[in-house]
Parts: sequence; C-alpha cells; structure tokens
Amino acid sequence: MVLQVGAGTGSVYMLRWYWWRINAWSEISAMITALVLTLALHSQALAEAVAGRPTIFTGSDTVLFAKDVLTTTLVTTIVWITVTILTKSEPESILLSFYRKVRPDVTGWSAIATLAPEIPRTHDIGRNLWCWILGCTMVYSALFGVGKLLMHHWSLGIFLVLVATLCAWRMAIELNQEQGAPQVVPTTISQG
Repeated sequence: MVLQVGAGTGSVYMLRWYWWRINAWSEISAMITALVLTLALHSQALAEAVAGRPTIFTGSDTVLFAKDVLTTTLVTTIVWITVTILTKSEPESILLSFYRKVRPDVTGWSAIATLAPEIPRTHDIGRNLWCWILGCTMVYSALFGVGKLLMHHWSLGIFLVLVATLCAWRMAIELNQEQGAPQVVPTTISQG
C-alpha cells in the first residue's frame, strides 16, 4: 500500500522542480487522492458493492498490484493537475526567491525567468534526465549484483556490480561538469 500511495504522489513531487504553477494545493490534493484511492481499492466491502467480488480488478496478485498502482497514479495525476490549474499559484515573491536560489530548468519556469533577467537561464533537463537514468541503473545494478554474488551467481553478479560502478563513475563526471568543478588530472610524484 505504501508503494501505491507513493506512486500516486511521486509525479507532483518531481515536477515541482520543473513547473512553477505547482503549489501546496497540488501536493495536498495528490496526497489525499492517493491515500483515499489506495484505501478504496483495498476495501473488500467496496469491491463487493461495486464489482460483486473481493477485489475491484481481476488477475493474479501481481496483476492486481499493477492495476491498483496504475489506477492510483492516473487518477491522482488528473486530480492534482486539475487542482493546480484551478488554484492560485504561489506568491510571486516566493517563486522569484526559489528561482534565484535553485535556478531550475527554464522550460517550465519561463514566466518567472522573465522576471529575473539577471539570472542566467538554465537548460539542463536533458542532463538531469540522464543522471536520473544513471542513478536508477546504478542502484538496481548494485542491489541485484550484490544479491547475485551472495547467491554465488558469479558472472552475472560481477557484471551487474561493474555496471553499477560504471554508472556511478559516469554520474560523478556529469555532476562535476554540471557544477563547474575542475577536472581531476592524475599527477606523478617525482622523487628528487
């Protein structure tokens, strides 16, 4: 159930950084909708009343979980986007302060970016997506790789740990370039 609630609210928390219109009501509506819908989909009494069976959807436990999560995510997303459009945005002073401090990608913040012309416009959504893919691949490869090593599946375990290491290395390079950090250049120490 926790995963289902998280799946319903995840998009609003991530997109908060990329769209200036998302406000507190967007997040509150997402949390409430995801929680209520998750509880409703797990209510046997409601399922009996609506569908005449113990669950609203049919299928194996895995299929039921997938259908519940997809339904929760879809309905929650529709609700929070509707609430976002129908409610007032955060005060302009707060949005400007956030924009100046965080410098989010200008794509979803162009209305606020025009109010802060002194701030260089950031176009890093592609790099952020690439780092997200690298991070997810790194974490899952490390988890499954260590698991395979513990289960004595050496070749696959070593391969997955190597994939995790390569992803971590590449992400470190990306993040260092993003922050304008100097490139690390190996040096030799001479004895003399």
